[in-house]
Amino acid sequence: MPTTTAHQEVIDIAETALCRLGDGALLSQGHCVNVFLDMYCATDDFSIRWAIAERLDEIRFVSAVEGDDMRADLTAVIEIASALVTSDTAWLAAA
Repeated sequence: MPTTTAHQEVIDIAETALCRLGDGALLSQGHCVNVFLDMYCATDDFSIRWAIAERLDEIRFVSAVEGDDMRADLTAVIEIASALVTSDTAWLAAA
């Protein structure tokens, strides 16, 4: 079972990447792959890894990634991981 810390680490990586991307129109594929792989390695949660792997497949053979697409992908990963952080700690509220 993944820990809240792992989910929070994924969120932190994605938020840091979003800040660094700024409003760039095109991003290098290599940079995007590095960000996705950092997030992938930060968790063992299937849903997060699946979302990341899907995106890695989509950008596999391109040299540049649309900035808006990358920002949307990072936002989606943040939303998935945030929902998991909430579900991980829900049992505390019930105690």
